[in-house]
Amino acid sequence: MKLKFLLLIVLLLILFYSDLVLGSTGYISLIGEQAGGGYKFNEEDFLIIHQFRMPKAISALLIGASLSISGLLMQTIFNNPLAGPYVLGISSASGLGVAIVLLAASWIGINTAVYGAWLVIIAAWFGALLAMLLIIALTRKLTDSIALLILGMLLGSAATAIVNILQFFAGEAMVKAYLVWTMGNLGGITPDNLKYMGPILLSAIAFPFLLTRSLNAYLAGQEFARSVGVNSTRVKISALLASSILAGTVTAFSGPIGFVGIAVPHIARLIFKTADHYILLPACILIGASLLLVSDVISQMPGSGYIIPINSVTSIIGIPVIIYLILKVRRIF
Repeated sequence: MKLKFLLLIVLLLILFYSDLVLGSTGYISLIGEQAGGGYKFNEEDFLIIHQFRMPKAISALLIGASLSISGLLMQTIFNNPLAGPYVLGISSASGLGVAIVLLAASWIGINTAVYGAWLVIIAAWFGALLAMLLIIALTRKLTDSIALLILGMLLGSAATAIVNILQFFAGEAMVKAYLVWTMGNLGGITPDNLKYMGPILLSAIAFPFLLTRSLNAYLAGQEFARSVGVNSTRVKISALLASSILAGTVTAFSGPIGFVGIAVPHIARLIFKTADHYILLPACILIGASLLLVSDVISQMPGSGYIIPINSVTSIIGIPVIIYLILKVRRIF
């Protein structure tokens, strides 16, 4: 067990280093180029590392861990191996907020090139917040997790339908801006964004560790959880709140990034062969961060001068994992 965690930590460090030195502009050494008796950066390489690659690599760490923890919480609460941070409509609601703001900006004449970044973040956050409040309200009325899961999917479908209608009536610029946002983008997260995103995600990642005992009891069913003194309703609301904050914040700052939240918890279970959250929570953090780092390296197409959407890369990696689970693994929990 300790050896597996050690190997995951080493892998994470290697991938973090790789994400710093490799990029669309090519390889950049972290110690600079030899000059005289020492090493030094030229100004362009220094700016690329500190203003672009470093924030992007740190964002990949935080976002990969966040989506993975969010997916683990949802799979536990709904006892559904295919549950993920987007099945409750949080991502779709965020997308609806972004679509409304971009459309309003085009109608009112707001320059999205100047105000667009924070407008999109606030809109995505607001949409995710509304979805989260609705879900929490529903958890007080529904004791059946499957029914709540279905309602969440319907909420997401409704939000997507409204977005499609808005796109139909929108101008070309709005549609293009929205489509770019839906592709997911770590490169747009600036050091200033990290000052806000980092503390929110770190707090929401740490919170589920306080629920570890309750989550383990919840796996055996709500009746068992109540018999050992666990308030199942409080655990459900707390886990959904943490999951919604994680998914909503990620979507607000980076756009939707799919399949990480669904795939990583299963990869952790397969590696460690356990459903114990004392092990799965740190395992999901390490595996999720590593998965998004390697996805970011691939999306940069090192040395090519091109960058492909990271959402496409995570889908290519995540979909085979889900297919394998469906076809080969009879019992995941």
